[in-house]
Amino acid sequence: MMRPILILCSVLLSLATAQVSFVSSPTLTNEGGRFFVRFELSIATDVTVSIVNPRDSVVVCHLAAGMLGANAPAPLEKGTLRQTIVWDGNDDNGKAVANPESLSVRVRAGMSVKTDNLIGENVYAYNLTFGGIVRSTDGSLFIYGS
Repeated sequence: MMRPILILCSVLLSLATAQVSFVSSPTLTNEGGRFFVRFELSIATDVTVSIVNPRDSVVVCHLAAGMLGANAPAPLEKGTLRQTIVWDGNDDNGKAVANPESLSVRVRAGMSVKTDNLIGENVYAYNLTFGGIVRSTDGSLFIYGS
């Protein structure tokens, strides 16, 4: 039973290392009071799409997250790498943003996660209680769980 899971993990990791690039860069446009986020990627990969304040990179509204392709979750379009997402001009709390034209869109694509090592007696004994998260200078993330 463990063998197929390991094979699947190695296939997924090899797919995650493919080179992703923007065919068309992300844009946020106001068309008659409706806001549209548009972008296109070179390969099907995972994405997160957010509206951010460009001054401090604070996320104002999380628009979408998921894997592009045949089973892309809404509001991402299924079966295409060219995406158009409509934003209603509200923040994550549903309140209208005062000056939405001053904001930017941020699309993160091709992210991958890899577990290097687990420390402890029984790696299956976690009850999802996390005590802390620390990032090192090389970008590694360490999560303490018990």
